[in-house]
Amino acid sequence: MLPGEVRHSVPLWRSALASGCLQCEAGPGRWLLRQVLRRAYTSTRARQAAAGDSAPVFSRAQVYRDKLAIVDDSGSHSYRDLYGSSRGLAGRIKAALDCPSGDLQGKRISFLCANDASYTVAQWASWMCGGTAVPLYREHPPSELEYIISDSQSSLLVAGQPYADTMEPLAHRLGLPYLQLPPTSSLSSLLEAPENQPEPGITDWAQRPAMIIYTSGTTGRPKGVLHTHSNIQAMVQGLVSEWGWSRDDVILHTLPLHHVHGIVNKLLCPLWVGATTVMLPTFQPQKVWEVLLSSKAPMVTVFMAVPTIYSKLIQHYEQHFTQPRVQDFVRAACKERIRCSRCPSSRSGGSHCHDERNQHHHRRGQQQRNSGASRVGGEGGGADGARRPGLHRVLEQTRGHQGVFH
Repeated sequence: MLPGEVRHSVPLWRSALASGCLQCEAGPGRWLLRQVLRRAYTSTRARQAAAGDSAPVFSRAQVYRDKLAIVDDSGSHSYRDLYGSSRGLAGRIKAALDCPSGDLQGKRISFLCANDASYTVAQWASWMCGGTAVPLYREHPPSELEYIISDSQSSLLVAGQPYADTMEPLAHRLGLPYLQLPPTSSLSSLLEAPENQPEPGITDWAQRPAMIIYTSGTTGRPKGVLHTHSNIQAMVQGLVSEWGWSRDDVILHTLPLHHVHGIVNKLLCPLWVGATTVMLPTFQPQKVWEVLLSSKAPMVTVFMAVPTIYSKLIQHYEQHFTQPRVQDFVRAACKERIRCSRCPSSRSGGSHCHDERNQHHHRRGQQQRNSGASRVGGEGGGADGARRPGLHRVLEQTRGHQGVFH
């Protein structure tokens, strides 16, 4: 059993329910019953995770070892690479904060990194030494970054190589220690000799603070929301179960990494199961289409985005994929390759994935952070039971796409 997996026994009927064996073809009453039972099952798992059987995602990295974890502009990074670089950075963090015990007891570490492997290394290193990760957003002005750093009472700043000119002056102004990461292509330079890299000795993860995520600030100044390790694990395990994540999946990541969707749904979920994440530094419609349609390994099987991104992808399709044979290829590729796609903030308020491996349909109404989905390449259903077109269907009706994802 992998570290952090929930150990529990459930009746056979509940196991069958969790695996999707109860289908909703029997009518709305059966569908509603299935949702109630699924919520009870998921709540049980969450309570058991909160009871103490929790561990951060990095604890599973040594199981996956040489499996490909992240592909970014700098190259490829295995789980072994990420784990080793994170341990090296954790040692530097403990030295910078003069912490010989190796446990920061929840001290906040604010970090600003690109959408690449350096982000995961900074996050895991913060957790390995018992710190609380406070991810910052590259588009925020220095005044907003300073507000978050001060409001979270951060003890240390960490900057990815592209953001040194932004973070170092802030560290000096606030009187905080500062660490700069090497270029992402050279993260291995963080590695130290094994005798200088003691394994993380923390075991009581469940109720320890893990991460502070700041709200968007639409009704006032952004507010920090604290997530414990058991809180994060409950989210990850619920999503992994609902969407049928496996180590064979490949997800294309194009979202910012300072909100739950980009961090938990698109990064921690695949890393939890040993899947591969292809990370783009920014969203560019042409580049996204290139990756989605590429026949080179690793080929994308999962895609998640916000409504605006889907609209821009369809706009690019309309403008550049004008030949009928090209349109046929795009639709066929979306249908055959991408088993699961989701779109939060849609009117459906639910999620839907169709797993080509086991032909099970999973529906679940969720809160805003996990809401809305449509299968790419198939026809999806929302929480209200109405069937909605997947992306390849939408592409067949491009003139009507404005109402599909909104």
